[in-house]
Amino acid sequence: MKVNKYKTSKRLLILTAVVAIVFGLFTVFAGSRVLMEISEPGYAVFFPLLIFNTVMGFVYIATGILILKSTQKGVLASKMIYLLNLAVFCIILFLFFTGEKVAVDSVMAMGFRTIVWGIIYWSVNKLKRFSSNHL
Repeated sequence: MKVNKYKTSKRLLILTAVVAIVFGLFTVFAGSRVLMEISEPGYAVFFPLLIFNTVMGFVYIATGILILKSTQKGVLASKMIYLLNLAVFCIILFLFFTGEKVAVDSVMAMGFRTIVWGIIYWSVNKLKRFSSNHL
């Protein structure tokens, strides 16, 4: 059985976009629940990070859609999200280790977001050559 690399890669690109969108939806949902005081996470909330992550959830959704519409722009957007998350992760780590009230859960969650977006960026960048909308 011959494997069609184009079809397989296109499906992986779509899956990557869906992951970005779903990740964004969960991020907006979780952040909004805490902001509206519907949910209490059980640890001290660092509100600048909560607001950043909630806003970024909408950016994640938009980027997932962008990956489907223009892979090249999706590569750029996912790279920018990855780098921004990495910068915020470094700042949160610094604050955590200098005694600011940043919960270890927040540090771990920001690290997770950074890894997820690093993988999304890497995937979209690798798969862009198989996309018909790479302009």
